[in-house]
Amino acid sequence: MPAIDLNGTSPVELLEQHELAIAGLWSAISTLAATAPNARHYQARKPGAFQQAQAEHRDRLARLESVMDELEQLAEFISDQADAATHPIGGGRKFRREACFFSEGVVPITPL
Repeated sequence: MPAIDLNGTSPVELLEQHELAIAGLWSAISTLAATAPNARHYQARKPGAFQQAQAEHRDRLARLESVMDELEQLAEFISDQADAATHPIGGGRKFRREACFFSEGVVPITPL
């Protein structure tokens, strides 16, 4: 986990960087979710091909969600470290998950 330091990037900037990355990942997850396999595309394939494609799709989504979860944990950690009550350069800015989704017009959807 990063340590907030007077000689490093400001905690507000670190938090904003993580929020932008989270918003980007959510956009990627939402877009990827829309590419879910359709059974019509697997009718002429060997038995089980559609189920395999579904499993591979779920795995891709899970990997992106895992990275997003890690970044959210980092953002919360940075936010806690930068709390104005304990760190004078923090500015009191707290991590808000919803800010990652609505600040750039990204509307969250529930992936598969």
